[in-house]
Amino acid sequence: MREELFKHFVEKQAKNLDSDKEKELERQARIEASMREREREVQKARSEQTKEIDREREQHKREEAVQHFRALMSDMVRSSDASWSDTRRNLRKDHRWESASLLEREEKEKLFNEHIEALAKKKKEHFRQLLDETTSITLTTTWKEVKKTIKEDPRCIKFSSSDRKKQREFEDYIKDKYITAKADFRTLLKETKFITYRYSISSSTNQDILSL
Repeated sequence: MREELFKHFVEKQAKNLDSDKEKELERQARIEASMREREREVQKARSEQTKEIDREREQHKREEAVQHFRALMSDMVRSSDASWSDTRRNLRKDHRWESASLLEREEKEKLFNEHIEALAKKKKEHFRQLLDETTSITLTTTWKEVKKTIKEDPRCIKFSSSDRKKQREFEDYIKDKYITAKADFRTLLKETKFITYRYSISSSTNQDILSL
């Protein structure tokens, strides 16, 4: 009887040891799995961080290339009448052309067009400023009349070498002035009508008071 009880006790203890060992193994397995998962997350984060740094570095290089190309055009492209095909050949001869090697041909052409538009806008502003300063210009002045007065001014000369282009811009200027003058006149009429209306009411009221 005692032997059987002892045997049962030993078997029970062995089962408990096996159970504890199995639990410990499972716990270790969970720890290792968690560590592996954490390592994968760390590696993924590092990889994404590295990619982001590379993207920022590449973006910085491209921005520098854009700045170099714009500086090159500022020095070498002064006419708003310049064409991309002719200008590109001249720009390629300059050593700074290589500083923009990261840019595609389409990007360079786009930057060139933006530069030309900026030049044209600036020259147009200066030309119109000249017209504003020319006091002899009225809404009925013709280009033939005004060009004698302004033809020697640098702002007229730099605007364009084409007399026809200058004439078109002058005619557009006169149209804009006419539209503005017409709008101002309408505003004046409205104000005059309002003043006349108020004066009429005031006069009528005064007459009524005097008749009392």
